[in-house]
Amino acid sequence: MGAIQTNALIISLAVLNVLDAILTAIGLHIGYAWELNPIMRWVWSNSPFWFIGIKVIFSVMLIVFCYNLHSKLFNRLLWFAFIVYCLIITQHIIVTSYAILYF
Repeated sequence: MGAIQTNALIISLAVLNVLDAILTAIGLHIGYAWELNPIMRWVWSNSPFWFIGIKVIFSVMLIVFCYNLHSKLFNRLLWFAFIVYCLIITQHIIVTSYAILYF
């Protein structure tokens, strides 16, 4: 995979992370979703603002620190993370659709 593809994948992961944060925050606020990560669950219970802020900061850090890393193992890890985040976003869409229809 070339450098441009790797960088595009890194940016895509960062965008998916922010989208996950927003959809999770909406779900938590409305009460139809839950945060599985115990640390982020604690952050949410103390400050929804910091919950989204930390997720955005991690997304920016991903771009800054990983933008020039290019190895076979790194690329495989990126693809794995990308697939996992796509599944998470799919789950958000399904749960949100259910919540809209039945709540």
